[in-house]
Amino acid sequence: MMQTAMPTVTLAVVIRDEGPYLLEWIAWHKLIGFDRIVIYDNESADSGPELLARLQEAGEIVHHPWPDLPDEPPQMRAFLDAAAHCETDWIAFFDADEFLVLHTVACVGDLLGRLPAACSGVAVNQRFFGSSGWLSYKDRPVIERFVMAGPPNHPLGRWVKSIVRPGRVKSIHQPHAFELTEGYYADPTGRPCHLEGLSVSDVISLDVAQYNHYVLKSREEYAWKQKRGRGTLPPGAPTRFEKYSDAFFQAHDLNLVREEAAVSRLGAVRVEMQRLRQVCETVRR
Repeated sequence: MMQTAMPTVTLAVVIRDEGPYLLEWIAWHKLIGFDRIVIYDNESADSGPELLARLQEAGEIVHHPWPDLPDEPPQMRAFLDAAAHCETDWIAFFDADEFLVLHTVACVGDLLGRLPAACSGVAVNQRFFGSSGWLSYKDRPVIERFVMAGPPNHPLGRWVKSIVRPGRVKSIHQPHAFELTEGYYADPTGRPCHLEGLSVSDVISLDVAQYNHYVLKSREEYAWKQKRGRGTLPPGAPTRFEKYSDAFFQAHDLNLVREEAAVSRLGAVRVEMQRLRQVCETVRR
């Protein structure tokens, strides 16, 4: 019987001042099989732009400087651009503090290759991680430092992020799930799922895949997040810096369950990070 070719997949992200985390995040997603990683840099003022420029020159990623425009949310504008210019069968949208974790398949292409043609999008539920008691930044991988999470059945786990067929995206108004021209959203098992407000699922599905959301990190790193604000709102929006409050930290700092699915791949991630460092060293700018 003729085998169907494994689908190709792009990963798109919008970043601002995420320099300390980029190598790990890129390494992780390369290891699980993303064919292209497209990074939109929204006016970073740290080490990120130089790193990304070198990785692009080496052919490891695609890097787009992405300046603010008046009255336009940079993240939504970038997502529309990524979908419109996507060169692969599927495209995923995860933030730089989110890691797609696969439980039953080795790579993201395997996950998507099992879905019927009518499925246009996959809604992946989150596992949100607390601070694990860390107060300050340490130069160690995120997946190593933060292993304490909220319980798997917590209502916050209903939030989803998307992997979609780019040609079926009709509109993007927020970062979780999108309006489609045809087909339906499924959970990672392939079961059709209902999404309330294109943001949260009615059932939490974690058996096949999840995304680890390191939404807080340490107290020091959370303060960095507060200063960056939200890319889902245009520059100058009065509420751009309101979401990440002390109350938000307390609500998500639920270090109740040890969750080490990502830690099991720490060794491979370190090796890939070192390879990427060596690639950057060969590119002199």
